[in-house]
Amino acid sequence: MSIAQDTIQLTLKPLEPKHVATAAQCIASTFSKSEPMSEALAISEEEFIYFSQIVTQKAASDQLSVVVVTDEDEVVGALICEDYTSPPPAGLEQASEKFEPIAALLEVLGKRFNQEHEVTPGSHLHMSMCGIYPQYVRQRLAQRLIQFAEDMGRRKGYKATVCEATGSISQHMMENSLNYIYADEIVYKTFQYEGQAIFKNIDSVSSCKVYHKPI
Repeated sequence: MSIAQDTIQLTLKPLEPKHVATAAQCIASTFSKSEPMSEALAISEEEFIYFSQIVTQKAASDQLSVVVVTDEDEVVGALICEDYTSPPPAGLEQASEKFEPIAALLEVLGKRFNQEHEVTPGSHLHMSMCGIYPQYVRQRLAQRLIQFAEDMGRRKGYKATVCEATGSISQHMMENSLNYIYADEIVYKTFQYEGQAIFKNIDSVSSCKVYHKPI
């Protein structure tokens, strides 16, 4: 699928191994600057790059993720997807310890979702991270990436998608533009990690929300 962006031609396509480096950089750059939990924990772009490289390498192998690329095949947007039952990629334990509170919060939400829904290998496509460079955000690329991933997941036999929307923009998009169904949430200021309200300073949005959608 092609999209006209001024004089630049943008194309949506499945993430391939050749996209790993630029997709990982896109995710690291955007998440370190705009994702509420990453900002609260002061995770730098340099700390994020190792994490995103590990995740993106696995995504290329899984063949479930999608990217937006320029006519020179440079990634300007990426949506990292995985089977919801998939274990974390090897090597992730070497990432910065700053990621641990985020993982803990998402683990709680994941366990609760599994208790309320029938999740089996191949049933739910998990949309874990979506990053778009700022100069392209007005092109509805996030929505296009998600819809492209939904179509690809459907063709591969998935019955539903699930995601955690951590910010107000992504939550608004899931609810109002993409017709996702609210499932659960954790209020940032009340979440405890090792006895501390680790996300108490997040003011831009109240909670991390889980959404799902039959496909």
